[in-house]
Amino acid sequence: MNNLNVAITHALNALAATHPLWGALAVGSATYLIWMLAAVALWVSWRNRTVLVLLLGSGIVFAINYAIAALWFRARPSEGITRLISSPHSLKSFPSDHTALSTLFSWIVFAMNPRLGLLMELATLLVGFGRVAVGVHYPTDILGGIIVGSVAYALARYFFR
Repeated sequence: MNNLNVAITHALNALAATHPLWGALAVGSATYLIWMLAAVALWVSWRNRTVLVLLLGSGIVFAINYAIAALWFRARPSEGITRLISSPHSLKSFPSDHTALSTLFSWIVFAMNPRLGLLMELATLLVGFGRVAVGVHYPTDILGGIIVGSVAYALARYFFR
């Protein structure tokens, strides 16, 4: 699995590093798209009085992610990678904070507006693609982020039921 993880990361990174259009898509989705998703989730949750689910869910995402990183640390990709964005502050790779938060945002919106929530989930996958393509995550980091974001939403929603 690790060889496949590294191979996919290198292939997407090479594509983004050598093709300007793919590179722009990767950089944009890896760095800016999460802010648009956060704005939509905040707007929808504010209008539907579920902003506390958003806040608690975000805290749960970071708590789970950093607990996992403390128990099982995996460094970010480095060998054979062309970094297309500045190095993140955190050295941990697994699970992806960006993808976990994007997934949480998508679930929050999906609960209020399923069509918009599905569009946001597609955007979440684009965030994950971008994070791998710019060389800061492996594909399994993205999968882990999706799982963590889903669990965080379920826990936050349960707490405020």
